[in-house]
Amino acid sequence: MTDIYHNQGSDQGPRLSLSVPPGVSGLSQPSTNDALQRFAASQIFAFNNLQFPKDPAGTRVSELLTQQSTWIEAAAPLALLAELRTVLSIGHGPADSRASSSLQTLPYIFRLQGNPVMQANNPGLEGFVFGERFFRQCYGDEASQALLPHYIDYLRDLARPVAWLRPLLHALGDLEDSKAPDDVRLRQLLHLTELTTIELQGLLRANDGAQWTRSLRAYHAYTSATPLAARRAAYGDEMLATETSECDEARSPQWFRDLSESDLLLLKDYGFNALRVMGTYPRGQENCKGDGGGSPFSIRRYEVDPELGSLEEVKGVIAAGQRHGIRTIFEFVPNHTSVDADLVREDPSLYVHVRHEPSDLTGYYELDHPTEGRFWIRHGGYQDYSGRHYFSDTLQLDLSNPETRSRVIGWARNLVREYGIHGLRIDMSHHILHTNLSACWGDELACELPSKEFLAELTENLKRENRAVAVLGEVLGGTSVEFEHLSAAGIDLIYNLDDIRVRGGHEHVGWFQALKSQDPERIGLALQRAEFLQWQRGGAGTVTFVGQHDRPAPWRELGDWVWGALFLTILQPGPLCLYAGTEAQFKSPCAEDGKMISFAHSSTIDWRGIFSEFGEHVHFSLLQARKLRTLYGDDLRMTPLRSTTTTAAFEVPWVGFALSPPDALATQDQKFSGALVLANLSAEAVNFTLEDKVLGIGPLELALGPKGPQGQKLVLVGTRTHNNN
Repeated sequence: MTDIYHNQGSDQGPRLSLSVPPGVSGLSQPSTNDALQRFAASQIFAFNNLQFPKDPAGTRVSELLTQQSTWIEAAAPLALLAELRTVLSIGHGPADSRASSSLQTLPYIFRLQGNPVMQANNPGLEGFVFGERFFRQCYGDEASQALLPHYIDYLRDLARPVAWLRPLLHALGDLEDSKAPDDVRLRQLLHLTELTTIELQGLLRANDGAQWTRSLRAYHAYTSATPLAARRAAYGDEMLATETSECDEARSPQWFRDLSESDLLLLKDYGFNALRVMGTYPRGQENCKGDGGGSPFSIRRYEVDPELGSLEEVKGVIAAGQRHGIRTIFEFVPNHTSVDADLVREDPSLYVHVRHEPSDLTGYYELDHPTEGRFWIRHGGYQDYSGRHYFSDTLQLDLSNPETRSRVIGWARNLVREYGIHGLRIDMSHHILHTNLSACWGDELACELPSKEFLAELTENLKRENRAVAVLGEVLGGTSVEFEHLSAAGIDLIYNLDDIRVRGGHEHVGWFQALKSQDPERIGLALQRAEFLQWQRGGAGTVTFVGQHDRPAPWRELGDWVWGALFLTILQPGPLCLYAGTEAQFKSPCAEDGKMISFAHSSTIDWRGIFSEFGEHVHFSLLQARKLRTLYGDDLRMTPLRSTTTTAAFEVPWVGFALSPPDALATQDQKFSGALVLANLSAEAVNFTLEDKVLGIGPLELALGPKGPQGQKLVLVGTRTHNNN
């Protein structure tokens, strides 16, 4: 079982080891690792507890922020949110994913003697502020002073198109004309930009009803495989856990009617604040695979399947969840419908189709419509580096057609209006960005794609329906989509399996793929990227997970590393999604479709696995994450950690991060109060020393067992501790 270890710290100082700044792949290595070490450990504290010396700019900054607030008060809420995101994260230029990056604001490139050494994490003010602090810590104030004219130009270009940033624009002009020494002007500029960033982040928090997603802890239940009565019995008494077999009935009848208050309270007990439900709608039966009742992503119509509960029962469950702090998220699939969807018979022209029989029938479904005649409709699909792929149980919606777009958006709005759900997870969201629609379907689309992304239209309409509704976008690999395309479309959280390009060329290192690599350096880069994403507010966040519906069971993919991977994932402070059955170490007996729980074959979760050693580990991790939030607050700050032994970087194969209260301020004299989350990637036990003067940690002599049940540890440091029994 995973350890919890208490330590009060010591007066000794830091020797953390990092490789390169976040997202600096392929650029020059910093000349001094000490600066990297100091900054990586302290930046999250500094960003939330800015301490500036008194200087002539102080009064000016206060006046400017007051003026900006006056400008902002006149902005319409949705327009304001869009502009806040543009300034903080996305940058200016065409939001269409087909637009050349040369027409858009690019992340600032920090240079040393003319040579690029690092790139900001995003094209907005947050990326600049976060990156500039890193650059200055690595190379010193003089390096930043040399870039002062470029800083002013960059910030002026960012502020100029936004009316309520005119006070900032005027201040930049004053700084440019000032005769003060460069060190004073730099201090004034950084004072101004950092305070402006914090002010705008606060405005976004206050005006964006979906900011709750930044602390999302979602339990993902597949209705066909999640028998609720059996789950309650298992948690109530081990002897009552139901026997299951490969032949058990797939669907849990009247699932929403059966979802009781005790189920919701159990989720709350383990720290969940959202229920993501999959398999909610009537499923297509034509061309469906196997005996599992059809894929939950082959949808006939967007209403809750009557077999799962009535409208009033579903609304009652959603309302009960909200009373207990549990929000409800449904799936939404705008890319395609089932072959036998209502819309196919109603208006087949809303799909990608031809009216004359094609010479190659691959990927086509032939429909003889009773009044409109014959159609050859494309099966739902997507294109990647290996070509086009089809789902034979679906048909492809033509999102170039304005009528199709209107219908699909209407379905989504009705779900929010009719059921009162709090969020939608958009399946295959990257494939419906225009760049991928064009690449996949080309001249088969009926109309020219408009300048506004369909995803942007969808999210805008959902926010008009309810400003607090959340939009989660799924992203897979093999795509040219950039992180900023999804942020610009209004996506609140990105649910990504793979790495994603960030504008300017470098990668957003995806958490799931980093875990799969079992490479401590890559996991470290993913943690550094996660640190920035958890601090920033203007762009989309990301959801972390280990197991999910499209992948094999995580213990099949990760082996013994699954213990540490799951521990690091659950204890991260950012958004989390846990697939039902993970806590029972369940894997479908029918694995030919490569999923933890088969869509093609009937399968129900055997809840007896919650009593296994791994099941206990999952529950332990969930409870510790909840206790840390109770102890330190919901808005925990994360700082990646690295080994400090005398061996070369990454030779000692452990990874981890520090968690601290949002109000913590690190100083030379202050002891760290927080938690260290550590995991061993090696099959061998490791011993190491961890000390950090900036965070006030150590030196700590620590030991981790080999990856597996003993390979991870939670260390509570400082005066704040709690009873873990």
